[in-house]
Amino acid sequence: MKTLAISLVLFLAAAVSQAQGIIELNETRVDYNPMFSEMTRHGNSYIMKVREDHSREFEKDPLTFLNNNFNIRQFISLIDESNYDSYIVTFRSNKGNLNAEYDMDGNLESISHRFKNVAMPYSLIQQVFRDNEGWSVVKNSHIAYGKNGKIDRSYYKVTLKNGRQVKKVKIDAPALDRLALAGN
Repeated sequence: MKTLAISLVLFLAAAVSQAQGIIELNETRVDYNPMFSEMTRHGNSYIMKVREDHSREFEKDPLTFLNNNFNIRQFISLIDESNYDSYIVTFRSNKGNLNAEYDMDGNLESISHRFKNVAMPYSLIQQVFRDNEGWSVVKNSHIAYGKNGKIDRSYYKVTLKNGRQVKKVKIDAPALDRLALAGN
């Protein structure tokens, strides 16, 4: 019985020592950006989810947010994919998204964004209510697009309601739409 116990202990010790194989792992790069909670890749397209606590800043001025919080050259070196002619990066929040297309050198070629139910500039709100007396704003969308890092066209689609009547109005955004009415 003593021999059986000793041989069992030796057998278990040998099995445990054989189970301790060495696993060699590849190099892992860790890059923390507090603005984005997750990233998804589809070919040369990347989707970044903007964290909820930074979404207001993102929705208020998406182009400034992009310039201040995203470095495309660092991103290209991080993903280590230099064989693409262009990179499409989409930033998403709960109210909309921003699409930015970069060339292989990291220059911004085109940009577009669309946000729903965002705070509209005060002057625009005044214009909507002055032109549509008795109507109330139900929802809105802010849409903009441009090339080479500049917004060429920016406008709001506003849905108005008066009783059972509903109408949609498209209004060009003012050049300086930084003043905003507290919105939804």
